[in-house]
Amino acid sequence: MPEQFTPEPPDAARLANRQKLISLLAERSPDPAARQLFSDVAAGRISLRDAAKTNAFNSAVSAGVSQFAAQWRGKSEQEREQLARRGERQLRDQSVEDQAQQRPTRDEPYNDDDYFGDADNWMIK
Repeated sequence: MPEQFTPEPPDAARLANRQKLISLLAERSPDPAARQLFSDVAAGRISLRDAAKTNAFNSAVSAGVSQFAAQWRGKSEQEREQLARRGERQLRDQSVEDQAQQRPTRDEPYNDDDYFGDADNWMIK
């Protein structure tokens, strides 16, 4: 029985990578309809899921996916494993960078009273 694929929820590094790829497709696609579609996805006007259901999306990515699949089939198992490890390492490194950038830069530790003590907070009203 084939192994079932269960996707993991994307972390910040994967989301940033996905956004970069969508922006590249918006800039470089030779088809004006595909450029507009990917621009709309990048701007949040349409979801990637909804975009994937369109003919413009299908034509824009099918050639690239076919080319990738042919190259992947031509690689040895060892080469595939090396590429997978490299990709995982790049995502891990990006995730560490993202976490470092998200850390508070305040000199004093975060105090919940800064938020919960606010009289204008919607939770208190």
